[in-house]
Amino acid sequence: MASCGYGYSRSEVVDMASEYAIFLGKRDKENPLTLEGFRLFMKRCPELKVLKPRGLEIQHVKAFNKESVSVYYT
Repeated sequence: MASCGYGYSRSEVVDMASEYAIFLGKRDKENPLTLEGFRLFMKRCPELKVLKPRGLEIQHVKAFNKESVSVYYT
């Protein structure tokens, strides 16, 4: 969905971070990262912002074309 102009949800970010931590050997599959860990990380990094979904934005409009729609549905 990010390639279509949408961001990632918190749980998607945690899942991707878990996969990366497992790849690096920092975590194992039985001990993935959690949403609580995400909250603690965000507390340590106040310069990062989590945005709430809003109405249709310009990047969504730009991303809506025949090619991106066909990629999304294939």
